[in-house]
Amino acid sequence: MREIAPNSLTGVLCDKDGTLVDKERVALEKWAQAAAEAGFTLPEQVLIPMLGRDRDTVMGTVREHLSAQSHAMEARIDALFEAPGAADAPDASSARIARVVEEVRAAKERYVREHVAAHGLPRMPGLDAFVEYLRGKVAESQGRILVALPTADQTEDAQAHLRAVEASDVFGIIVGADMVKRAKPDPETYVVAAKRIGRSPSECVAIEDSPAGLEAAIAAGCGAIIVIPNRYLPEAARAKMISQADFACNSLAEVPAVLDRLLVK
Repeated sequence: MREIAPNSLTGVLCDKDGTLVDKERVALEKWAQAAAEAGFTLPEQVLIPMLGRDRDTVMGTVREHLSAQSHAMEARIDALFEAPGAADAPDASSARIARVVEEVRAAKERYVREHVAAHGLPRMPGLDAFVEYLRGKVAESQGRILVALPTADQTEDAQAHLRAVEASDVFGIIVGADMVKRAKPDPETYVVAAKRIGRSPSECVAIEDSPAGLEAAIAAGCGAIIVIPNRYLPEAARAKMISQADFACNSLAEVPAVLDRLLVK
């Protein structure tokens, strides 16, 4: 653990998925549903290592997994394009595989949005009290403490998710994957988020749940890093995150006590 001067930081950069809301559970279920409807399987163990990563990286993994299901893929390709045997041409096969993967992605995202609209998202334990704590901290600091949300999600989706849990006023500044050239684990999302609140990353505390997010926060040079290791991660990955962070919490309920030690009075 680094030595961090007490009450010296002025920014809070907090991740969303797996940290504030359990979108992962919904996303994993909807990926499986969309894949099954297209004739494939997409088990959790394929997707869990992608937690916190950008859409392109996730899609690459999905494409690789679906492509490996060769017999089912060829049957699906022929059915979609009504051209039995056309997949024998490598270029045509590659294009059709991309089409199938895009079909699965679009269905998954539609199902997630429908779920959020109808049911909202599961709140991570301690969310409401944590949001209220930040709301009060920002108000009493009179602008000395500011908050931003760096996420691997798309900005529009992040806004909808925050509205669903009544937290959009606290996290009014969002930096989504669509706002940067390189998403997490690249540090750009954190660098831009800090800049948006007029801070350098070294003046901010990052709050993360995934290895990709932690890697991004470390590379950005955040002044302190709190992790709440994602519950879907293998135990070894959780332990590694804890060893790399400055502070580890079991839930958001424990975070305010840590922030009280880090943020300016």
